[in-house]
Parts: sequence; structure tokens; C-alpha cells
Amino acid sequence: MENQDTSITIKSALPNAANKKATAGTNITQPQLDRVTHQQDVAKLRAKTHQTRVDATKNLEMIRERLKEISASLNEDMNIRSKSLKFSVDESTNRMLVKVLDKESGELIRQIPSEAILKVAHSLEALKGILFDDKY
Repeated sequence: MENQDTSITIKSALPNAANKKATAGTNITQPQLDRVTHQQDVAKLRAKTHQTRVDATKNLEMIRERLKEISASLNEDMNIRSKSLKFSVDESTNRMLVKVLDKESGELIRQIPSEAILKVAHSLEALKGILFDDKY
């Protein structure tokens, strides 16, 4: 059996700067080419993932601001009509809260969602931070 040369000469598969060096007779083996291609794919995937996170953070901030605007508007409307409802947004879960208050004493009659549900939601948020090493 004859010994075959498994190296190939690459000209167009490399970036332009590297392409000029490769044409000077540099031989690149297939495993080297595969490694370069894999590294380029990983870099593209990381860039795409980073951009997705940046977009998600921007969307979350827009939603948070919009919820605050809506709760302020609802509170203004309720002050005009009745003082028995109060709207707010829970900071850690970004959930809308509705509190039913006694008009005269200001005592809390009912909260939606309840305190128990909010505690569960807070615990899940904390757990999400532990599981994913980041809050989204």
C-alpha cells in the first residue's frame, strides 16, 4: 500500500488575510480545517446568544416601565371613582398586585395575588437565579 498525503491546500475556506498566507504553499490538514470551522461556529453561536440576552433585557425593562405606567394610571382612575382599590407592581416578580382596602380605615381587606402566592413566586425567582447563575 502506498503512503498517501492526507493534507490539502486551502485557499478559499480561510478568511481573506489568512487566505493570502495559505496560497504561499501552506498545507492545512482536514482536522485543522474542521477545528477552525468549529471555532467559528462556536463564536457565531456565542454572539447570537449574547444578542438574544441583550434584546430580552431591553424587552423586560420596557415591560416593567409599562406596568408601572398602567398601575399609576389605574390608581389615578380609582382615586377619582373610589378609594377602595390600589394597584401596584411587585418588583421582584413583575406581577401586578391589586389590594382591596377599607375606604374609612385603610385596612387591607384582600390582596390579589395573595401573600402566600407572592412568597412562592419570590422563592421561584431566587431558585431561578441559582439554577441559571443569572437572572433573566
